[in-house]
Amino acid sequence: MAIYYNDIGHPEPSAVISCFGSVYGRGGYLVLHTTSNNPDNGKRWDNTPEAITDIRAWAEAHGYDITEGRDGYGAYRAQLLHRETANALAILKAANDAVFADAERGYVRLGDIPACGYSHNRATGQAESGVSVFAADITIDGRWRPILDTPQQLGSYLSLLADDRPAYRVYGNVVGVGGDGEPVMRVERVERLRKADALR
Repeated sequence: MAIYYNDIGHPEPSAVISCFGSVYGRGGYLVLHTTSNNPDNGKRWDNTPEAITDIRAWAEAHGYDITEGRDGYGAYRAQLLHRETANALAILKAANDAVFADAERGYVRLGDIPACGYSHNRATGQAESGVSVFAADITIDGRWRPILDTPQQLGSYLSLLADDRPAYRVYGNVVGVGGDGEPVMRVERVERLRKADALR
């Protein structure tokens, strides 16, 4: 069987089947959606009791564990976990955890430090109390991985990586929390990091 990957190259075993086009859970169709490169993304079934039996058989034949339930309108909904991809993800996680077993907790900034000494909240335009940074595990040889606590932090991190901004290890005092829930720091010192050393 295949292993499915997301846009940043990590194994992505999760998928969901949920209902679209129904009225109070009736009619419409059931569709598979996932953030991976799974070629079955978008596969549809009619929203009928018979389709549920077909979905169970399809999931088993394609290597998924399935957890079934209902949405707020009573329509069928299922969480899928692709077993082979989940195993690949567990192996990758174990290898990464071994690399960072003795890492030090620190902070990383993607992008130059603003000359004014503070960042602006992208949503409100207001000044933060310092410079937005990411908490990170950093190894003695300079490899690093961010610690992302909210979906907004993940979105910001991926956007900044895509912008190809320089990476820095930053030192100073954390003075607040930014609009994405990220640490905000008064920066006292910086060290350039290689983006190639970032764990993706």
